[in-house]
Amino acid sequence: MHITFRIHPNELDSNFLDSLKALFGSQEVEITVFNTDETEFLLANPANKERLLKAIQYVENGGKLIPVNLVDYE
Repeated sequence: MHITFRIHPNELDSNFLDSLKALFGSQEVEITVFNTDETEFLLANPANKERLLKAIQYVENGGKLIPVNLVDYE
């Protein structure tokens, strides 16, 4: 079985370990940890890549940006 988890280090707690133990039982597992690059992840999908590159071009050509208050989305 192959499962990928994308989590932040502060989410690595006993609950996470307990869920791994429940998922894999007595099977031996291999854990590999690496830092993810969100931009690389988004660019890996052709549709996302096209949208992001168009957005960059829009801004570089002086396109108007819409300000967003992130507090409104918390």
